[in-house]
Amino acid sequence: MNFINSLTSENDNSIIYSRNKKDKSEILYSGGCNLVKYNLDTSNMKLLRGHTHNITNLCQNFNGSMIASVDNSSNPNVIIWDANEEKLLKTFTSEVSNITSISFNSDSSLLVLFGLDEHSRTKGVIYDLAAVHQGRDPKLIAKQLTDYDVRYAKFSPIESNVIVSCGRENIRF
Repeated sequence: MNFINSLTSENDNSIIYSRNKKDKSEILYSGGCNLVKYNLDTSNMKLLRGHTHNITNLCQNFNGSMIASVDNSSNPNVIIWDANEEKLLKTFTSEVSNITSISFNSDSSLLVLFGLDEHSRTKGVIYDLAAVHQGRDPKLIAKQLTDYDVRYAKFSPIESNVIVSCGRENIRF
C-alpha cells in the first residue's frame, strides 16, 4: 500500500502541525492505531506503528524532537517517539484512562496527562522522562485529583514547572 489518508479522531488533540525545524509543511495525526507523519507539499507519508488501539491524543515537544501519543485502551498506552529518527523510544501504561490532554514541558523532561481515575474522577499525572532515553520507564512524580473538568492542560513554554488547564467553566494555573 502506497498511500493512506484517514483521520481517526475522538477529539481535537489527534492532529497537529509538526514543529519539525527541517520541514514546516508536516502534520502529525492519528490514523487508527498508527501515528501518521504527512508532508503537505510532497504528499509523503510515514506511518509510526506501536499502538494496538486507536490513538486519541498526541503532542510534540517544543523543539520538535519528541512526540507522545496515547491510545484508548482500558489501560492506555503512552508511547514516546523520537520524531527525527521516527522510532519508538518507550511504551508505558498510564494510570489514568479517557485521557483528555497530554503535554511536554519546555525542556521535554516532564510529561503531563489528564484523564479519569478508576472512580471516574478527573486526575492529572506528571511523569519524569529522564530515563526514557536509556530505555527505562518514566518515573511518576506527581498525581492530583481535581473536582474541575479538565479538557486541556499545557506546560508553560516560559516556566517549565507551570501548568495551565482549562475545561468546562474553568481555567486553572
